[in-house]
Amino acid sequence: MNAELEKLYKKETKIAPAVAPRSKGAVLVETEDILRVVYDVYTTAQDTNSADVMVNLLFLHGSGMNRSIWEYYAAYLPKYIGSDKNRSIHKIVTMDQVTHGDSAELNRSQLGVNFDWADGARDACRVAEAEFMPKRSPKCINIVIGHSMGGFQALCCGVLSPFMFDQIIVIEPVVYVPHVDNEEGVTIVPPKFHKALLSKMDDTFECMDDFKTFMNTRSFYRNSHPEIVERMTNFEAVALPNGRVRAKISKEQNIICYLTLDPTAKWLIGSLPYIKTPVYGIVGGVSTWCPPENQQLLVSRLPEYHQDFIPKGDHLVNLEDPESCLQKITGYISDYISKIDLDSGTSTHDPPITSDSHRKRLFARKFSQFENERVKDGDIILAKL
Repeated sequence: MNAELEKLYKKETKIAPAVAPRSKGAVLVETEDILRVVYDVYTTAQDTNSADVMVNLLFLHGSGMNRSIWEYYAAYLPKYIGSDKNRSIHKIVTMDQVTHGDSAELNRSQLGVNFDWADGARDACRVAEAEFMPKRSPKCINIVIGHSMGGFQALCCGVLSPFMFDQIIVIEPVVYVPHVDNEEGVTIVPPKFHKALLSKMDDTFECMDDFKTFMNTRSFYRNSHPEIVERMTNFEAVALPNGRVRAKISKEQNIICYLTLDPTAKWLIGSLPYIKTPVYGIVGGVSTWCPPENQQLLVSRLPEYHQDFIPKGDHLVNLEDPESCLQKITGYISDYISKIDLDSGTSTHDPPITSDSHRKRLFARKFSQFENERVKDGDIILAKL
C-alpha cells in the first residue's frame, strides 16, 4: 500500500486549531483550552489540468478509529476513478477527530467529558475550507465521505456548510438509535450495554504483540481487512518507557463517543429536510448496529437520498469489505459527474478578473440581473414556514 500512496500522491500532515468555542464540557478548562486537529492531505502527483472534473474528497472516521483506516481508500480509489480520462482526483484529506488518533495525542491533557459530534463536523468544515477552497476550476467537486459517527458528521456538514460539498456519501451512518428515556434528552445507555462496549475498549497493553492480539481477536475490528487493521494498529500504538503499549484514544474518550449522540442527533434529524446536497447511503445488509428506523428516517427526510446496500456487509463494512465500498463510491462519483454539463466548458463562468473596473462592470451586470429576478408584481402573502 505504501508504494501506491508514494507513487500517486504528495502527502502532507497538518495541524489546525479546532473550532472554538465548543460544546459545554468538551474541554477540561473552558477558559484556557483550545484543541487541535491533525489531518493528512494527499495531493495527486499526476497532471490534472486535462481532466474535465477534478475531485476533492474528505474522509471522516467512526467512533474509536483514526484517519489511517482511509489510507486503503486513498491508495486504491484511483484504480477505479482514474480509468476515466474525464475525471481525476485532486486532493484526498483524512482527519483525526479531536479525541482520536494524533489529535488525541495533542489534546490529551485538555479533553473534557463531552464530545459533541457536531463539533467534529464543524472541524471537518474548517479543514475542507482550508484545503478545498477556492475551487481550482468550475469543474472541481468536493465530496465528504463518513462512516458511522463520521456518517453523522458528513450529514452535519450538509447543514453547517451547505455549499461546501457537492456530494455527501455516508456508510452505515448513526443518526437515530434507541436509548434510555430521560427528560434531558441526552444519550443514556443501560449498564449491560455499557459493560459490553467497554469490553471492546482496552487502551493499555503489555506489549505490541498483546495489542495486535487484542485488535485481531477481541476488538470491534477483528473482522477487518488485514491491511486496514494492521495499519490502524500500528498507527494507534504508542510505546511507553516501561515496554508497555497504549492506544492513542483513551478508554474514557472512546466510551464518551458512544454516550454523546443526543441531544445533537435531534438537531440533525430536524435539519435533514434542509440538506439539498445529494446524499448517497451505503447500508450493510446484515448490520444490526442501527435499527431499521435509522434508514427509514433518512429515506423519508432527506430531499435527495440514494439508498444502496452491500448484502453481506455489517456495520464496519468499510473496514471489512473495502473493495465493495470503493466500487460503490466510485459509482456515486460517476453518477454525479454524469449530470454535469461537461460540454459547456467555462462559457457559463466569468473570465478572470483583470482590474477594479472589471469588477465594477461585473457587479453592475449581476445586480441588474438580480433586480430583474427579485422585483416583480404579484400577490402578497406571508412567507411559508
